[in-house]
Amino acid sequence: MKTFDIMLKKRGAKDPDMLLAVLYGHGIEDSLPCMTHKKDFIKLAKSNGRNIILNCILEDNKTIPALIKDVQKDVMTLDPIHLDLLAVSLDHEITIKSKVNLSGESIGVKNGGNLQQSTFQIEVKGKPLALPEAITIDISAMDMGTQLKAGDLELGDGVSLVTSEHDTILTIQAPRVEMVGETETPPSGEAPLSDTASKAPTKAAPAK
Repeated sequence: MKTFDIMLKKRGAKDPDMLLAVLYGHGIEDSLPCMTHKKDFIKLAKSNGRNIILNCILEDNKTIPALIKDVQKDVMTLDPIHLDLLAVSLDHEITIKSKVNLSGESIGVKNGGNLQQSTFQIEVKGKPLALPEAITIDISAMDMGTQLKAGDLELGDGVSLVTSEHDTILTIQAPRVEMVGETETPPSGEAPLSDTASKAPTKAAPAK
């Protein structure tokens, strides 16, 4: 994962330009209420997503690496209003969820196949700096009939799969071909009328 610096200050008077946060986890005995510049965080998150390591620089110049554990947002503006920052050790393994992105256009799709992506994120484990923010799969060479499972992904050195290796990531299916002469199925409980039955004359009522 990529690392970025962020300045944390002790909580003070309410300031619309500041974003409230709490830092807790590795090396911190108790949670540390703090705040950071809102515009800086929004710009950082929009450009890089949430799977990043924040080098939290405190007022005493101590630096603590942390993950973005949770972001609470305003229900109207969708702007962040509170951060949960989880302090981690760069030497200890952690588990995160990485997005699965696709690139290219597969041969199978070009030839009329249907791409179905079943899994959009997987869990991986490793030391923070070795973990991928996202996993990109080049599907250009994949033809119809291809099925890719989580165990087929190349994760890189020092990264292990937590998600089941049998979980399907994507399949490229051949298009359904309708057989000539297919007929509609009659409503449940009704048998189709034969030609003879449909052409049988109606008997007249007996004269009185």
